[in-house]
Amino acid sequence: QALARWNKMAPKDLLVLGRQLVVFTEPANAEYSLQTERLRKIYYQARQGDSYARIAGRFNVSVEQIQHWNDINLAQYLQPGDRLTLYIDVANAP
Repeated sequence: QALARWNKMAPKDLLVLGRQLVVFTEPANAEYSLQTERLRKIYYQARQGDSYARIAGRFNVSVEQIQHWNDINLAQYLQPGDRLTLYIDVANAP
């Protein structure tokens, strides 16, 4: 049920080959548990002048997290119109 909730699916939805799933590990403490419940998946479309660092700063995430979530090569420049998946803490969202 948690896996379905984290991925905005119904518990009985069929999995499709190639679909990426969000998986959280067992929380080490209650603070972490509260934090994971506040995470929301958003899609961000890059604009002129954006960089991975600027987007990371705007949404209070790391460049490494953006790289991991989107399976990107940071050596390639971000282009206007590129779509990124981000997981943001809604309590600290801009």
